[in-house]
Amino acid sequence: MKLTAAVLLLLAWAVGHPVPSLADEPAAQDRRFVEQASRAGLVRLETAEQALAKAHDGRVRTLAERVVEDQGPINQELTVLAGDAGIAPAPAEASPDPAPGGLLDLTGAAFDRAYLEAEAATQETLIDLFDRQSREGADPALRTFAANHLLSLRDHLEIARSLGDELPPATDGKRAP
Repeated sequence: MKLTAAVLLLLAWAVGHPVPSLADEPAAQDRRFVEQASRAGLVRLETAEQALAKAHDGRVRTLAERVVEDQGPINQELTVLAGDAGIAPAPAEASPDPAPGGLLDLTGAAFDRAYLEAEAATQETLIDLFDRQSREGADPALRTFAANHLLSLRDHLEIARSLGDELPPATDGKRAP
């Protein structure tokens, strides 16, 4: 009888404290999404902050302001959801060069055009990542997060592309000293 009571007690405790299994590990798609989206989000934010300081055209500066306003909260939300899913986002020091294509060396219209091209390329990457996650992600919260931000990402891409079409050609190509 003591053995039966001990087994029942152990079973009752085990029900309340499930043993972690491989099924509790984050799915590869979720892990890939968090790592790639957090890295691209950091680069996008850093590049937009540079554009705030260096943009020649006011419309480019306005886009950069909007990117900073929108991407900061997206990065924060992703960090929280990733933590809830047991995934560590890419640390800031792991982000690649925050100034793609020699952006740091450019000034004037050449900087504006290069920034818009970099923004559009990053947006396309993020849209692909978020779209795939919204369809294939295993974690419901990360799937919903991705789906909820697709419209904003597509909107920023459209703005960057249309602004790029409106800007005069970058003929100065000046490099900063």
